[in-house]
Amino acid sequence: MNQYTVISDVSDYICRLLKENMTPEPILNKDSIGLCTPSDKGDLSLGIFLYDIKKSKEVVRCNTMINMGMKVQKYPPEIVNLYYMITAYSNTELRSKYFDEQKILGKAIQVLVDNPIIRMDNIASLPEAIISEAKIQLLDLNFEDKFKIWNGQNIPYKLSLCFKVYPIEIQSTRIKTTQRVIETISEVEEKK
Repeated sequence: MNQYTVISDVSDYICRLLKENMTPEPILNKDSIGLCTPSDKGDLSLGIFLYDIKKSKEVVRCNTMINMGMKVQKYPPEIVNLYYMITAYSNTELRSKYFDEQKILGKAIQVLVDNPIIRMDNIASLPEAIISEAKIQLLDLNFEDKFKIWNGQNIPYKLSLCFKVYPIEIQSTRIKTTQRVIETISEVEEKK
């Protein structure tokens, strides 16, 4: 049970979703879509960058222990949001480069908006998962916020699309053994 892989599993799902829906048009090759930082894009035409992970504010963390049997309880999962940036990179000549990048970003928006729900059983094997679905939501970041993400990369800003995937459940591996109540003794006093 590798529930800690759920973050990379979600990133892989996003990549596969975009590859299946963006090739061969507007991107010719599926290998041209992948995970990268904006400063290390390699030969990608569409880069997907996980730039932040935050505790979820949309879903309140359950503090109740999860029963795993008669004598074992598991600690509750942590619920997080994943924040991504998608950037298009065209290798065409300067006259058409920005048009190509805008077409690529437009298609990425279309794919994400048309597929706003991720069923977690499509992501990873999470037999005890509390959350069965995650949502993809486009973010309305202002230019300054996007620039801050780029500024950390020390490269010139490029037009990018930001979105979040939430809620994502990170299951705990901590367990606690308990003793169940198996006998009760009641004493009743008679009032005089």
